[in-house]
Amino acid sequence: MVKNKSHIFLVLFLLITVSFSEIYAQDLKYYLVQLNDKNNSGYTISQPQSFLSPRALNRRNKQNIPIQMDDI
Repeated sequence: MVKNKSHIFLVLFLLITVSFSEIYAQDLKYYLVQLNDKNNSGYTISQPQSFLSPRALNRRNKQNIPIQMDDI
Protein backbone atom coordinates (compact mmCIF):
# COMPACT_ATOMS: atom_id res chain seq x y z
CA MET A 1 0.00 0.00 0.00
CA VAL A 2 2.86 2.40 0.82
CA LYS A 3 4.45 1.81 -2.58
CA ASN A 4 1.29 2.87 -4.36
CA LYS A 5 1.14 6.15 -2.45
CA SER A 6 4.77 6.91 -3.22
CA HIS A 7 4.22 6.11 -6.90
CA ILE A 8 1.16 8.37 -7.02
CA PHE A 9 3.11 11.14 -5.31
CA LEU A 10 5.97 10.73 -7.78
CA VAL A 11 3.63 10.85 -10.79
CA LEU A 12 1.84 13.92 -9.45
CA PHE A 13 5.16 15.63 -8.74
CA LEU A 14 6.40 14.94 -12.26
CA LEU A 15 3.15 16.18 -13.82
CA ILE A 16 3.27 19.40 -11.83
CA THR A 17 6.95 19.92 -12.68
CA VAL A 18 6.33 19.40 -16.40
CA SER A 19 3.31 21.70 -16.42
CA PHE A 20 5.23 24.51 -14.70
CA SER A 21 8.19 24.12 -17.03
CA GLU A 22 5.82 24.54 -19.99
CA ILE A 23 4.28 27.65 -18.45
CA TYR A 24 7.62 29.35 -17.83
CA ALA A 25 9.34 28.19 -21.02
CA GLN A 26 10.45 31.06 -23.22
CA ASP A 27 10.16 31.21 -26.97
CA LEU A 28 13.38 30.63 -28.83
CA LYS A 29 14.66 33.74 -30.54
CA TYR A 30 17.32 33.86 -33.19
CA TYR A 31 19.49 36.85 -33.98
CA LEU A 32 21.74 37.55 -36.92
CA VAL A 33 25.01 39.21 -35.93
CA GLN A 34 27.17 40.74 -38.63
CA LEU A 35 30.70 41.86 -37.80
CA ASN A 36 32.59 44.59 -39.61
CA ASP A 37 36.07 44.12 -40.99
CA LYS A 38 38.66 45.82 -38.78
CA ASN A 39 41.62 45.92 -41.17
CA ASN A 40 41.88 49.70 -40.89
CA SER A 41 41.40 49.96 -37.13
CA GLY A 42 44.76 51.57 -36.33
CA TYR A 43 45.63 49.01 -33.65
CA THR A 44 48.73 46.84 -33.99
CA ILE A 45 49.93 43.80 -32.07
CA SER A 46 53.20 45.59 -31.38
CA GLN A 47 51.27 47.97 -29.06
CA PRO A 48 48.75 45.76 -27.24
CA GLN A 49 48.35 48.28 -24.41
CA SER A 50 46.31 50.43 -26.81
CA PHE A 51 43.53 47.84 -27.03
CA LEU A 52 44.04 45.54 -24.00
CA SER A 53 43.80 46.51 -20.35
CA PRO A 54 46.81 46.15 -18.02
CA ARG A 55 44.92 43.39 -16.21
CA ALA A 56 44.47 41.45 -19.48
CA LEU A 57 48.12 41.93 -20.38
CA ASN A 58 49.25 40.64 -16.95
CA ARG A 59 46.96 37.63 -17.23
CA ARG A 60 48.30 36.84 -20.69
CA ASN A 61 51.90 37.13 -19.46
CA LYS A 62 51.23 34.79 -16.53
CA GLN A 63 49.60 32.19 -18.78
CA ASN A 64 52.06 32.63 -21.68
CA ILE A 65 49.31 33.62 -24.14
CA PRO A 66 50.72 35.46 -27.15
CA ILE A 67 49.11 38.56 -28.62
CA GLN A 68 47.62 37.72 -32.04
CA MET A 69 45.79 39.54 -34.79
CA ASP A 70 42.56 37.92 -33.57
CA ASP A 71 42.89 39.93 -30.36
CA ILE A 72 42.40 43.17 -32.28
